[in-house]
Amino acid sequence: MKEWQGNIIGAIVITIIGIGLILWANMIELPTRYRTFLGIPYAVNPEFVIVSYQVVTLLFFGVLLLGFGLGILANTYSIYRLEKKLGRPPQPMTRFCPQCGSAVTEGARFCYKCGKQLET
Repeated sequence: MKEWQGNIIGAIVITIIGIGLILWANMIELPTRYRTFLGIPYAVNPEFVIVSYQVVTLLFFGVLLLGFGLGILANTYSIYRLEKKLGRPPQPMTRFCPQCGSAVTEGARFCYKCGKQLET
């Protein structure tokens, strides 16, 4: 398995976990903000505070993991493109320099070894 193939699996898992945390945070139902007595608010509901912290924490880590996952995916795509580019077979060398005899690529105007101008 190539390096980018292992990275892409981990990046997808991290991205899915991040999305799951964000969805989980959005599904939590918040209790009423204030406790009331005869319809008059008199104190902040402690359940509201605890659940609010849970929602904020889930959203924070969800966005954080989503960002990491997408960043790893983008980096993995760059590695894939680079490996694909470098994995191409070399250009055919069918011509030879008349002065030094080294192989030169097709269409080259000068020998890369001795610098002699080649006929095109």
